[in-house]
Amino acid sequence: MLTTLKSKRIIDSRHTLFIMEGKEIASEALPGQFVEVRVAEGLHPIMRKPLSIFCTEDDMFGLLVRTDGYGAKMMLRWELGEKIDIIGPLGQGFCFSDDDDEFILAAGGVGLASLNMFAQELLKKGKKVHLLFSPKRNDSVLEALTETEGLRIIRTENRGTVAEDLKKLISSLDKPCGVYSCGPNEFLRCVTETALECGLRAYVSLETRMSCGMGACLGCAVAIRQGEETVYKSACCDGPVFLGEEVIFE
Repeated sequence: MLTTLKSKRIIDSRHTLFIMEGKEIASEALPGQFVEVRVAEGLHPIMRKPLSIFCTEDDMFGLLVRTDGYGAKMMLRWELGEKIDIIGPLGQGFCFSDDDDEFILAAGGVGLASLNMFAQELLKKGKKVHLLFSPKRNDSVLEALTETEGLRIIRTENRGTVAEDLKKLISSLDKPCGVYSCGPNEFLRCVTETALECGLRAYVSLETRMSCGMGACLGCAVAIRQGEETVYKSACCDGPVFLGEEVIFE
């Protein structure tokens, strides 16, 4: 569908928040889902860019983008009012029970893009939400968060302290229901192993290149444990959110 660029907010030198007008996407999107964006007209680049849906409000939805890649830099050329071809919402997002009360979210860098909308929904429902954030360089991207009232943010100094800080957080809570995470694979592996060690399940949103978004190109195959066997699933259709203990991180 054609959406309209309504605003373009520079968060820092590496991150930009694009707010789009698109009623169908905004009204149907669920936390953890993504869209496929045609960044420019013509045949180059030929594939769309997959981006997590960062937030929604009325007929608007947001895309938080790390603007250091080729396609992302082309997005910076977009002008306000420009019509942008976007397909979505796509994929399987985060699931939770209304009976659960306390949630841990863990974001590695721009993995925050997949978790903001989830935090937004949980806070609206009156849930307790703790965000463990591990920046790649600095934490300025946190300024993009759309809902901070009631959100407890715990910053880790670097990726090497994630396991220790996550253990401390889990031990300080009464009844955390699980850990919901997005970031690079090594970060997700660490979060998953730590959560399991503490008796919790981890749900991970994979940062896998999903070129078509519909399971046709088979470029986003993910190795999944199924009993004693290994099967392959498409991140774009079966995910991008999976149960962490089932993912074979490479």
